[in-house]
Amino acid sequence: MKRSNSIFRLLTFGYWAKALLLALLAGLPGSALWAQEEEEEPEQISSRMSLSAIQGDEDKLTLKALVRAKIDGRFTGLQGLEVVFFSPSDTLEKELGRDSTDMDGIASLSVSKSALQADTGGAFILKAVFEGNALFEESDDEIAVTAAGMALEAMEEDSVRTLVATLESGGAPVAEADVYFYVQGAFSPLKIGEATTDEEGMASVEFPAGLPGDPDGNIHIIARLEEDETFGTVEANVNKAWGRKLEASHNQSRALWSSSPPLWLLLTFITLLVIIWGHYLEVIYKLFRLRKKAAAEG
Repeated sequence: MKRSNSIFRLLTFGYWAKALLLALLAGLPGSALWAQEEEEEPEQISSRMSLSAIQGDEDKLTLKALVRAKIDGRFTGLQGLEVVFFSPSDTLEKELGRDSTDMDGIASLSVSKSALQADTGGAFILKAVFEGNALFEESDDEIAVTAAGMALEAMEEDSVRTLVATLESGGAPVAEADVYFYVQGAFSPLKIGEATTDEEGMASVEFPAGLPGDPDGNIHIIARLEEDETFGTVEANVNKAWGRKLEASHNQSRALWSSSPPLWLLLTFITLLVIIWGHYLEVIYKLFRLRKKAAAEG
């Protein structure tokens, strides 16, 4: 019985000795520093991608990939990231090209629709990939776009000027599609009307009179099907001398669509630019600090 008690005491002593040794090791500065480094290792920031397609005049298709991340509670476009564009199929992913994101976080690539391979349903499968880096996780997006085309005519009869857009896909008209008409302004397109295509794929609006053009009276006109689930964005453009000729004078009237917009608009635009650039500089500074911290801890 005494021998059994002695064994029990030895086992108990060994247990507490081991526990004490582990506690001492955990309390060593090297171990604490190692644990701290493990806890403070920076994590990659999650990124998000949105891919869209614009079908332009003739055979042109433009891909736009927006890469963003949530920084300080807001989604911000990420600049300087390489995006790879693909045309996936059942057997392989054909690389179409690469581009780096601009200050708005957008990478773009123009391709020929005739160089793309459509699936059995007649749609192009398109994909964009950001492979990630030390700061941001990888992200990608994939869309399916059916080939479509739009023609824009500017017609004039009995002093009435009319814009007619015709939308078709695969040689057949596309009905019940909303088409928007714009004239190109100094900063952005100015909407002048909208219409829905009929059974022949045609949508028309009357062109408003009195819009100023360039010194020759030319106006750049745009018809656009916007972000459709099947076709993406489809647009057509035409230049027409339907505007008022503006003299190259400092006294010309200031209008939203002219090269001399109103002063209040200029001041608002400049203020917004300062705010946006200030935000970008702040984001770049924080990213630089994260990169510097990651390099120091590596």
